[in-house]
Amino acid sequence: GIVDSWPAVVDDSAAANDWGWQPEYNQQRAFQEYLIPTIKARYANCND
Repeated sequence: GIVDSWPAVVDDSAAANDWGWQPEYNQQRAFQEYLIPTIKARYANCND
């Protein structure tokens, strides 16, 4: 699949050093605020 073609590690240190860039979401926040609620909503009506 498409995910298999993604790199195992993404190094954003150059963007952080050059531009002061910081990610808005870390892994925990991404799962809690986006992925899990989206998956729950998607499958909420599967038993209908």
